Amino acid sequence: MSEWIKTEEQLPHPDDIVLCADIYNSFVTLGRYIEDQDCFFLMNIDNVEVDSYPTHWRPLPNLPTED
Repeated sequence: MSEWIKTEEQLPHPDDIVLCADIYNSFVTLGRYIEDQDCFFLMNIDNVEVDSYPTHWRPLPNLPTED
């Protein structure tokens, strides 16, 4: 799997679903970069407020394969 990428250095392709991390709030979640709004839409979890702007992101790992 690839390393974490700083959002200030590179952003994911628009609408790609990626792992997002906010190192200041110790938060990792799924997110999607929305280019025309220049922000990430983060997956929310019931009863958990997300007040975070990702500082890092990384592509999702490959799905498992049947052996």
